[in-house]
Amino acid sequence: VSFTIAAGESVAIVGPTGAGKSTVAALIPRLLDVDEGAVMVDRIDVRDHPLESLRYAALQVVSLHTGTGYFTHDFANWPGALPAMLMLISFISGCAGGTTGGTTGGSVALGGYYHVTSGLFDVVLAVASQRVGESLEAQTVLNTCIDPIYERWMGGGAITVGANQAASHFRYYGTTEEDLAMVAAKNYANALNNPYAHLQRHLTVEDALKTRMVSWPLRFSDCCPSSDGACAIILASEERAVKITDTPAWVRGAGQITDNYYIGDRPWFQDWDGLTMLARRVYRQAKIDNPLEELDVAELYNAFTVQEIIECEALGFCEPGKGTELLRKGVTSMDGKLPVCPSGGTLCTNPIGATGLIRIAEAALQVMGKADKRQVPNVKTALGHVWGAAIGFHVLMILDKQKP
Repeated sequence: VSFTIAAGESVAIVGPTGAGKSTVAALIPRLLDVDEGAVMVDRIDVRDHPLESLRYAALQVVSLHTGTGYFTHDFANWPGALPAMLMLISFISGCAGGTTGGTTGGSVALGGYYHVTSGLFDVVLAVASQRVGESLEAQTVLNTCIDPIYERWMGGGAITVGANQAASHFRYYGTTEEDLAMVAAKNYANALNNPYAHLQRHLTVEDALKTRMVSWPLRFSDCCPSSDGACAIILASEERAVKITDTPAWVRGAGQITDNYYIGDRPWFQDWDGLTMLARRVYRQAKIDNPLEELDVAELYNAFTVQEIIECEALGFCEPGKGTELLRKGVTSMDGKLPVCPSGGTLCTNPIGATGLIRIAEAALQVMGKADKRQVPNVKTALGHVWGAAIGFHVLMILDKQKP
């Protein structure tokens, strides 16, 4: 990613704690043409000081509720505009300390957004990545997101929690295995148009119903893969955004919410009340009264098929228990009233630490008209959703083609 930084502008690189921001400090003298002027970090010329002596002057790692840190550059003393290439590679290990689990990518996006809206930074590069394939067994890691004393012994990782959601939705609303298979078939079809999707193969409803049972009522086709992947987005101030691109995606609303920690404290699994509460707040920011009518596309964190149904209900696309009707009427298909996950969603690609940022990036691509074969026609407003932990964290961001 490359862009021009002018004298007096502030730039931030945002990533999860432990992502390697000190590495960026070491690389700065090599990445910039230092012969044209001093490279200033907190008013200290990094060319004349070893990294160790600059550790406290140059690096400001802040423990935010988003689990992100930031690295600041003071370019006030630059003689003029200089070209720069700023890169950050963040390696996230499962749900390690300093991340927010599956919500990490969404937290990184929010961290970058808050840095810009604070007025302290003009341009932020938000990056997330993870190589889940390097884990011996992802579920062993994911199982650590629940209470170690009372609940971890039962192996209540991501798949078990998703199965609980499905079983409850079956019981309370009459959802069936065929409904879940329809969600799978829709997303697999969408993923065929996405060159970055992990799972790219044709899958019919009948095919899905024949896959093996993993944790009742979830079958193999109802569960996301363990993927390797990365994502990066640039967030910029209003003045810089229009200089970087002719088609920016404007943030109309954004936020996060944290639900209760103990799985046993949840008397419900068929609804997602925390997400509903967050949606109301973010819709107020974006001045959205009827999401089904006012949104053009939604990228949801559908790690399991049943979650897409529950998310549609929680986000107000329909009443609780009516998510399967949206599906069966084709409302959420590519040519429907509100296409959901044109990319194939998390169900087809899940590099956990980056997945949330991918949801935001896919929503932005739709608004910018740059989603290639997975582009939904005439998109004006898009929603990106992320969940994490033991279904207790949520992030939402609403993007628009028009400046708010």
